Amino acid sequence: KGLSQSQDTVADKHDKHFSSRSNSVVAEVWQVVAQVQMLTLADALCLAAVAKDGLAVVQNVVCQVKVMLFSETTRSSLCFEGSCLDWDKVRNVPSGCPLQVRWIEEFLSQPAGEQLSAEIGFVENLQQLIFGKNLEGLQTALREALPAAFGKLEIHVEAVRNISIPIKPVLDTICAAQPGIVGIEGLAVGDLPTWVQCVQQLKRARVLVHAWTNRDVDNPAHFHQLLHSLPTQVQGLDFQNLACTFHEFPAAMLPSACIAFGTIVLQKDMKGLSARGSMDFADFVGLFPRFPPHVRIVRASLGTKGHWNFSAQAMADVFRAKFPGLQVLQLELSLRHSADTNDVPFIDLARALIEAGVRVEVTKIRCRAAQYEFLRAAMKYGGALVNEEEDEGDEIVYPFSHPRFDWTKVSVSGDEIGEGDM
Repeated sequence: KGLSQSQDTVADKHDKHFSSRSNSVVAEVWQVVAQVQMLTLADALCLAAVAKDGLAVVQNVVCQVKVMLFSETTRSSLCFEGSCLDWDKVRNVPSGCPLQVRWIEEFLSQPAGEQLSAEIGFVENLQQLIFGKNLEGLQTALREALPAAFGKLEIHVEAVRNISIPIKPVLDTICAAQPGIVGIEGLAVGDLPTWVQCVQQLKRARVLVHAWTNRDVDNPAHFHQLLHSLPTQVQGLDFQNLACTFHEFPAAMLPSACIAFGTIVLQKDMKGLSARGSMDFADFVGLFPRFPPHVRIVRASLGTKGHWNFSAQAMADVFRAKFPGLQVLQLELSLRHSADTNDVPFIDLARALIEAGVRVEVTKIRCRAAQYEFLRAAMKYGGALVNEEEDEGDEIVYPFSHPRFDWTKVSVSGDEIGEGDM
């Protein structure tokens, strides 16, 4: 940012050293190098800082940015959450800015071109300030969070994860932005009518996330009106850390376009204490509904404090019976400190599902370091894809509710979902 803010000063100092010929070379170099995709965003910003012609070329070429917004906090949490960690909410570079580019090195290393992508974190407790004006105000604030060298970029909001202040001015901005992925936290029963009205206007939304519902949302029946009002193009519904379980969830109301569902929390506890919305596996067998076959992606959070009483094959059979169209099972695995890897059938569960033709993706493993290495290696050896963000070259496995999830790997009637279908 400091580089972009000082670009005019740098350009003025260097102008006297550059003839018109050298400035025209800037544009020629851009065109040649960009054609072979060797020019990164960092290179483009350096080019803009060196000469005014370079700045003009950058602003003419870089026209749009797709923005993914993630709520962040400066407070670290010691709480061991039982499910649904889609992203690290603790701001990795503390600052007082309401909006800030996440993972700046990754942002600058992307190829320079007409369209960029940016993950931008917004301070959780400043949502009304950021979203409460209008879409134009949000777009202005987003441009200010990006390098100034880009000028007045066209801003497209692709995702917002998560809104926790569902008041009308904030929801009006969300509706005007028309993101593809929208997450909301802390919904109470009294908020549902306003939220349902907002959902009905989200004509581009393909994934909706509902997290940390208020305690008065204590029964899946509260979601009847939401499911009845879902836009027909919605492909994924993720309910995270609910105040209720999925017992008697109205699965038959899911629209036919909805191919992804989560998050089923199955945490074996010892003293009646477990993760929010968790079911005992026996209750999952007896009370969880059978989903329509168009649901092909399922997300589940499995954890334990003690020994599981069900075999891996029995669990695999139940998952396939509850989801007859199952193609991809995404797993979050967690072991409390009191648990041992021998207490859980997670490795054999993955193997049984893979042998049945189900793709198993492990998006998160949370446990002691030695347990992590064992589970990671065993899962990979058995054929599961395991998220390993720290290892370069390995595939990053995203939950379907994350903006970077690849929808093309799930077939629909033998065909793949392309970008034009999302």
